[in-house]
Amino acid sequence: MIAKVAIVVVGGFLGWIYTRIKPPPPRVCGSPGGPPITSPRIQLNDGRHLPYREWGVPKDKANYKIIFISYCSPTETDLSSDKKLEVVVYNSRGWKRYDVIRLPVVSKNIVVHDSNGKEVGINFSP
Repeated sequence: MIAKVAIVVVGGFLGWIYTRIKPPPPRVCGSPGGPPITSPRIQLNDGRHLPYREWGVPKDKANYKIIFISYCSPTETDLSSDKKLEVVVYNSRGWKRYDVIRLPVVSKNIVVHDSNGKEVGINFSP
């Protein structure tokens, strides 16, 4: 009889400890009490949302579209004259980032604009 009571008490104590150390449920971005959504998102076929950030020339003026899906930057980029490109960066956490990408500039004739059309200063790489 005492063994059964001891097992019940120990089981109850372990259950209480589990409820105290169990992490809280995750908070969904944009939900009440959750973190705010800080970047645009697209909805995937399975219902998840993919945050992203766009900058460069407007979509309708871009000759090329570059999509980065990781934080690995390219080692070489050929931006000859008359090439316009739009840069889309995958932002997995939806964090505000201002220094996500670096494009090496191989010509002094290249002008870089952000998504608002402002000219961005560049560092020439000979």
